[in-house]
Amino acid sequence: MRISRSILWGGGVVVVAAALFILSRVLQERDPTVLAPGPVHWHPRVEIYVDGEKQAIPAGIGLAGRHEPIHTHTEDAAQGVVHLEFPRAIREDDVRLKQFFTVWGKDIMSAFGTLERMEVNGAPSRAFGEYVMRDGDLIRLYYTTAVQSEPSATSTGG
Repeated sequence: MRISRSILWGGGVVVVAAALFILSRVLQERDPTVLAPGPVHWHPRVEIYVDGEKQAIPAGIGLAGRHEPIHTHTEDAAQGVVHLEFPRAIREDDVRLKQFFTVWGKDIMSAFGTLERMEVNGAPSRAFGEYVMRDGDLIRLYYTTAVQSEPSATSTGG
């Protein structure tokens, strides 16, 4: 009789665990901030231009000391590939463009001068750091380092 009770308890535990797993997936699907239930391995590309000149994205961002879910690799950093590798469900806040810059140790708005404009997949965007990256995106950021100076009182030209 003990063996049959053990089997029943074990089977009950398995059924409860499976039900909880399914329930968590259903709840994640109903959460509007969940982009994907996970695991996720996405590859958006980021291109940075400073005064019209394309800048290299360094390899190893997010890999020094600790393996961050947002990082770059040696083999494809030159193409601007950013790896988004999450073992769990991901939410919008996990993959905002500013998260990549935070991992990099930079402020997106002033990292290379003044962020003037942004394009996502060829279309203008004003989302900047709030943009939610997705697999296959091409994100172009355009910075300027030119300083706008005010005309001095002595240079009135007259």
